[in-house]
Amino acid sequence: MQTYAYGYPRLGEGREFKRLIEGYWQGKVSETALRDGIAKLEQQRLATYAQFVDAFPMGEMTLYDAMLDTAIMLGVYSIDPNDLNAYFELARGENAYQ
Repeated sequence: MQTYAYGYPRLGEGREFKRLIEGYWQGKVSETALRDGIAKLEQQRLATYAQFVDAFPMGEMTLYDAMLDTAIMLGVYSIDPNDLNAYFELARGENAYQ
């Protein structure tokens, strides 16, 4: 029998994800530190999956919201997906809910 899992929490053991994102929004964490920290969390998440299950999804990590990521991927919003300021402006900026 093979096992499959998805939806592993992205926060990290010490809520590192939340601290990284909020630190970036406050200007206390650089874009490089944010990207490096998120990559480290992703590596830890994948290692945990690999340790306990046979199969798991790739690309599950999001910086804000999976539906927003999908909308950007499908071209609903025409921003550069690597531009964090544009991404977070869509997610939580002045016009986020319009």
